[in-house]
Amino acid sequence: MAKACDSFVDTLNIIIDEFQHDEHLDEIVFNGAEFGFLISQKSQIFKKPPFQNNHILLDWLMEFVAIQNLRLDPNHPATGGSYNTYFRWHAIHPCVSGNGPLFSIRKHRFGSLSFADFKLSDKHRKKIETAMHQGHHILIHGNTSSGKSSLLYCLLECFCDTERLIIIESLRELVLKNPLWISLQQRFAGYDGLGSFTCQQLISEALRLRPDRIILGEIRSADVLSFMELLQISHNGVIATVHGNEPKAIAARFSHFSGRYQGQAIDQGPSPPANEIPVLWIKMERGVTPWVSSVTDLYL
Repeated sequence: MAKACDSFVDTLNIIIDEFQHDEHLDEIVFNGAEFGFLISQKSQIFKKPPFQNNHILLDWLMEFVAIQNLRLDPNHPATGGSYNTYFRWHAIHPCVSGNGPLFSIRKHRFGSLSFADFKLSDKHRKKIETAMHQGHHILIHGNTSSGKSSLLYCLLECFCDTERLIIIESLRELVLKNPLWISLQQRFAGYDGLGSFTCQQLISEALRLRPDRIILGEIRSADVLSFMELLQISHNGVIATVHGNEPKAIAARFSHFSGRYQGQAIDQGPSPPANEIPVLWIKMERGVTPWVSSVTDLYL
């Protein structure tokens, strides 16, 4: 048993050491036991993973996931989160991954960036600062790896260091360094189908904790209705992230799941009905330094 533990630790150290040896390395991907890649902003280098076969990789991955108090199996074939405050990881079970178990680990930009480091116009910066100070609802959107979570974390660190935040996530990714910030994580059902704790239930608990703001780490399809209801009942600013480029297209997608959609620009047309809610939409774009390409006011 000690030998297996040593083997696990040694292999994990080999992976982490790759980042320490190359400051430009952003991500390591194991696509089965045969294919591995070291990915930076400028290159992708093939390097065989330190596993003899897919069975050994899966055993190692299952132990890694168990240490994070999560599950990975055919009934729950994907999971992920933060590791050691510096890394973000994702794992996929071979039942849905053709080359075998898939594992990705990449560096967080938390701690290495501040709000001042983001590329954006003075107009956009002032608009975001005003929204944060006045407690407006904010939705950060963009493609994968565009810096949505990084911007969210920097905004919280810059403007909310004295506030009680309730941060709700399906998979824990945000690193909480402030004792006033409370993390709640969705729980998936066990092998018997019991024991789940949904985003809606977490929101109910969060409201009982008298938060200054509620943060949704990422809005997924199943969370849209909960997010829309939270906008209606929360008197303080709700901040969330979502995948997608255009605010109106995202709002239309929300409509599909929640049955409501206004999608009207705040500075255009007649005043909306009283139950329509103004939201500040911040669009992120990929780059060596993440940048804000647009800031839009839109009713939901």
